[in-house]
Amino acid sequence: MTVARKRAATNVPANGARLLYYIQESKKVEGYMREACFSPDGRVICSPHDDYGVRLLAFNEHCNEMHYARQYNSNGNGPEILRELQYKPCHPHVVISSQFSPRFPLLVTGCLLGNVVWNLPVLS
Repeated sequence: MTVARKRAATNVPANGARLLYYIQESKKVEGYMREACFSPDGRVICSPHDDYGVRLLAFNEHCNEMHYARQYNSNGNGPEILRELQYKPCHPHVVISSQFSPRFPLLVTGCLLGNVVWNLPVLS
């Protein structure tokens, strides 16, 4: 005995664009994965950049959360560029890792030589 199934509705909504924000990374150092990280509140991103430092990025110049930044800046023309808040040179060699503390306003970065730097980032 065969049971006939009803077909799903033909009006299946398409997925929206998945890339919402982007930024160009430096190509000076190849062969290493660089670890970017989000602050505990998700409003600031730390990205290793240009060999010896890190840059702090945000979704907009007001450091809004992604949902609100997208709501206020939405132009409907595809992905938007992340805003650079600050660049901080902090190592004698290539920075490959960064991590925010979940409890304190603290940013830790590490480079290929094994140096670890504890930063207290201040956005002016």
